[in-house]
Amino acid sequence: MRVLLVPNTNKPHALAASREAAGFLVARGHEPVLVADDAIAAGLESHGVPLPDVMAVDLVVGFGGDGTILKAVDLL
Repeated sequence: MRVLLVPNTNKPHALAASREAAGFLVARGHEPVLVADDAIAAGLESHGVPLPDVMAVDLVVGFGGDGTILKAVDLL
């Protein structure tokens, strides 16, 4: 399964949660992806994808708050 992780890059705990989720997903054979800028901010550069590739995901997980949910919707 391909999972888009959408962190609030202004919240350190959201970035940490994204890193933890990415490790969890990889350990279980799934593919975590982040928009390239978010991947850089989270220290997950190897999971960064160009914006057009964001559409090809099975699940989206947001780490932040209401604004992060709106960001995820805007990406899709």
